[in-house]
Amino acid sequence: PKVSITYDMSDTSTLFASWGVGFKTGGFNNLGATETINMFLVNPDGLPVAPPEIYEKETSSALEAGFRSTLADGNLQLNGAIFRTEVDDMQFFEFYVGPHGLLRVVESIDEVTIQGFEIDMSWQMTDSIRFDAGYSKIDGEIDKMTVRPYVSGNDVPNAPEFTANAALT
Repeated sequence: PKVSITYDMSDTSTLFASWGVGFKTGGFNNLGATETINMFLVNPDGLPVAPPEIYEKETSSALEAGFRSTLADGNLQLNGAIFRTEVDDMQFFEFYVGPHGLLRVVESIDEVTIQGFEIDMSWQMTDSIRFDAGYSKIDGEIDKMTVRPYVSGNDVPNAPEFTANAALT
Protein backbone atom coordinates (compact mmCIF):
# COMPACT_ATOMS: atom_id res chain seq x y z
CA PRO A 1 0.00 0.00 0.00
CA LYS A 2 0.91 3.65 -0.46
CA VAL A 3 -0.70 6.78 0.95
CA SER A 4 0.12 10.25 -0.38
CA ILE A 5 -1.09 13.72 0.50
CA THR A 6 -0.46 16.97 -1.38
CA TYR A 7 -1.24 20.49 -0.26
CA ASP A 8 -1.04 23.40 -2.71
CA MET A 9 -0.01 26.37 -0.57
CA SER A 10 -0.28 28.67 -3.61
CA ASP A 11 -0.08 28.50 -7.39
CA THR A 12 3.71 28.29 -7.05
CA SER A 13 4.37 26.09 -4.01
CA THR A 14 3.27 22.62 -2.93
CA LEU A 15 3.89 20.48 0.14
CA PHE A 16 3.70 16.69 -0.07
CA ALA A 17 4.10 13.61 2.10
CA SER A 18 3.85 9.90 1.39
CA TRP A 19 4.19 6.59 3.18
CA GLY A 20 4.38 3.23 1.48
CA VAL A 21 5.33 -0.39 1.92
CA GLY A 22 7.32 -2.33 -0.66
CA PHE A 23 8.95 -5.70 -1.13
CA LYS A 24 11.41 -7.62 -3.24
CA THR A 25 10.75 -11.32 -3.62
CA GLY A 26 12.98 -13.88 -1.90
CA GLY A 27 14.85 -16.58 -3.74
CA PHE A 28 17.62 -19.13 -3.59
CA ASN A 29 21.38 -19.14 -4.07
CA ASN A 30 23.31 -21.49 -6.33
CA LEU A 31 22.92 -25.14 -5.37
CA GLY A 32 25.89 -26.15 -3.21
CA ALA A 33 27.14 -22.59 -2.62
CA THR A 34 26.52 -22.73 1.15
CA GLU A 35 28.32 -26.06 1.52
CA THR A 36 31.24 -24.92 -0.66
CA ILE A 37 31.73 -21.72 1.36
CA ASN A 38 31.45 -23.59 4.67
CA MET A 39 34.06 -26.13 3.48
CA PHE A 40 36.68 -23.51 2.53
CA LEU A 41 36.05 -20.68 5.01
CA VAL A 42 36.22 -21.00 8.78
CA ASN A 43 34.91 -18.42 11.23
CA PRO A 44 36.74 -18.64 14.59
CA ASP A 45 33.73 -17.10 16.39
CA GLY A 46 31.61 -20.10 15.50
CA LEU A 47 29.10 -17.92 13.62
CA PRO A 48 27.83 -19.03 10.22
CA VAL A 49 30.03 -17.79 7.39
CA ALA A 50 27.91 -18.68 4.40
CA PRO A 51 24.45 -17.35 3.65
CA PRO A 52 21.57 -19.82 3.67
CA GLU A 53 20.54 -21.46 0.41
CA ILE A 54 17.16 -19.73 0.56
CA TYR A 55 16.91 -16.01 1.35
CA GLU A 56 13.81 -14.21 2.61
CA LYS A 57 11.83 -11.54 0.80
CA GLU A 58 12.95 -7.96 1.46
CA THR A 59 10.31 -5.61 2.86
CA SER A 60 10.47 -1.87 3.42
CA SER A 61 8.43 0.93 4.94
CA ALA A 62 9.21 4.38 3.53
CA LEU A 63 8.17 7.87 4.65
CA GLU A 64 8.92 11.04 2.67
CA ALA A 65 7.93 14.70 3.05
CA GLY A 66 8.92 17.67 0.95
CA PHE A 67 8.11 20.71 -1.12
CA ARG A 68 8.06 21.89 -4.74
CA SER A 69 8.18 25.56 -5.67
CA THR A 70 8.36 27.80 -8.70
CA LEU A 71 9.89 31.24 -8.16
CA ALA A 72 11.17 34.26 -10.13
CA ASP A 73 8.23 34.39 -12.57
CA GLY A 74 8.59 30.68 -13.33
CA ASN A 75 12.32 30.84 -14.11
CA LEU A 76 13.45 29.08 -10.91
CA GLN A 77 12.24 25.74 -9.60
CA LEU A 78 13.32 24.66 -6.12
CA ASN A 79 12.43 21.24 -4.65
CA GLY A 80 13.41 19.42 -1.48
CA ALA A 81 12.51 16.34 0.55
CA ILE A 82 13.44 14.37 3.65
CA PHE A 83 13.01 10.61 3.82
CA ARG A 84 13.31 7.59 6.10
CA THR A 85 13.11 3.94 5.06
CA GLU A 86 13.22 0.90 7.34
CA VAL A 87 14.15 -2.32 5.58
CA ASP A 88 13.80 -5.89 6.85
CA ASP A 89 15.90 -8.65 5.27
CA MET A 90 17.74 -6.29 2.90
CA GLN A 91 19.25 -8.28 0.05
CA PHE A 92 22.76 -7.61 -1.25
CA PHE A 93 25.25 -9.50 -3.40
CA GLU A 94 28.30 -10.97 -1.75
CA PHE A 95 31.30 -12.51 -3.51
CA TYR A 96 33.45 -15.35 -2.16
CA VAL A 97 36.81 -16.04 -3.78
CA GLY A 98 38.93 -19.08 -2.98
CA PRO A 99 40.22 -22.37 -4.34
CA HIS A 100 36.64 -23.07 -5.41
CA GLY A 101 36.70 -20.07 -7.78
CA LEU A 102 34.30 -17.14 -7.54
CA LEU A 103 30.86 -17.54 -6.00
CA ARG A 104 28.23 -14.81 -6.05
CA VAL A 105 25.44 -15.23 -3.52
CA VAL A 106 22.64 -13.11 -2.11
CA GLU A 107 22.96 -12.32 1.59
CA SER A 108 20.33 -10.70 3.84
CA ILE A 109 20.78 -8.01 6.48
CA ASP A 110 18.08 -8.37 9.14
CA GLU A 111 17.33 -4.68 9.78
CA VAL A 112 18.49 -1.49 8.03
CA THR A 113 17.55 2.18 8.43
CA ILE A 114 18.13 4.63 5.57
CA GLN A 115 17.40 8.32 6.04
CA GLY A 116 18.41 11.61 4.53
CA PHE A 117 17.41 14.57 2.42
CA GLU A 118 17.62 15.84 -1.13
CA ILE A 119 17.37 19.27 -2.71
CA ASP A 120 17.45 20.34 -6.34
CA MET A 121 16.97 23.44 -8.44
CA SER A 122 16.53 24.42 -12.05
CA TRP A 123 17.14 28.03 -13.10
CA GLN A 124 16.26 29.25 -16.58
CA MET A 125 18.91 31.99 -16.73
CA THR A 126 18.07 33.19 -20.26
CA ASP A 127 15.89 31.93 -23.09
CA SER A 128 18.66 29.54 -24.12
CA ILE A 129 20.67 28.85 -20.91
CA ARG A 130 19.49 26.71 -18.01
CA PHE A 131 21.39 25.74 -14.85
CA ASP A 132 20.43 22.57 -12.91
CA ALA A 133 21.91 21.40 -9.61
CA GLY A 134 21.12 18.82 -6.97
CA TYR A 135 22.46 17.40 -3.73
CA SER A 136 21.40 14.48 -1.55
CA LYS A 137 22.73 13.17 1.77
CA ILE A 138 22.09 9.57 2.78
CA ASP A 139 22.69 7.93 6.15
CA GLY A 140 22.23 4.18 5.76
CA GLU A 141 23.00 2.06 8.82
CA ILE A 142 22.90 -1.66 9.56
CA ASP A 143 20.79 -2.05 12.71
CA LYS A 144 20.96 -5.85 13.02
CA MET A 145 22.57 -8.75 11.18
CA THR A 146 22.27 -12.16 12.81
CA VAL A 147 24.96 -13.84 10.70
CA ARG A 148 27.51 -11.09 11.44
CA PRO A 149 26.43 -9.20 14.58
CA TYR A 150 29.71 -7.24 14.63
CA VAL A 151 28.61 -5.19 11.57
CA SER A 152 25.75 -3.50 13.46
CA GLY A 153 26.27 0.25 13.21
CA ASN A 154 28.18 -0.02 9.91
CA ASP A 155 27.10 1.74 6.72
CA VAL A 156 24.73 -0.02 4.34
CA PRO A 157 26.64 -1.63 1.44
CA ASN A 158 26.62 0.25 -1.87
CA ALA A 159 24.83 3.35 -0.51
CA PRO A 160 26.72 6.58 -1.21
CA GLU A 161 27.05 9.04 1.68
CA PHE A 162 26.07 11.86 -0.68
CA THR A 163 25.52 12.64 -4.34
CA ALA A 164 25.81 15.99 -6.10
CA ASN A 165 25.34 17.14 -9.66
CA ALA A 166 25.33 20.32 -11.71
CA ALA A 167 24.64 20.98 -15.38
CA LEU A 168 24.58 23.95 -17.69
CA THR A 169 22.39 23.49 -20.75
